Amino acid sequence: MIYIAIIYEVLWEIIENTPFIIRRYREQSTQSREYHGDSIVNSLGDIFSMTLGFFLAWTFPRYGILCFIFNEMLLYHTIGDNLLTNIYQLFIKPLHKFS
Repeated sequence: MIYIAIIYEVLWEIIENTPFIIRRYREQSTQSREYHGDSIVNSLGDIFSMTLGFFLAWTFPRYGILCFIFNEMLLYHTIGDNLLTNIYQLFIKPLHKFS
């Protein structure tokens, strides 16, 4: 199961650094105007963090949702960026242009 999660994470890291996604980040976020893609160290850190999160959720399944919410709040508070803001900026916010 962990192998599938790692494969998905690696695929996302590759997709995240394509010109299309980089352009999307630049268009949708004032924070990402100078974004040129992730460094190799950043991508490896993301993969490591996902793996750690996977094992924590696997080990403590009852606290998975609480840990996710806490992590999202902590990241947003400290760096102003998290998974939910990225999903919004990449996929939901562009739809508002047409409405």
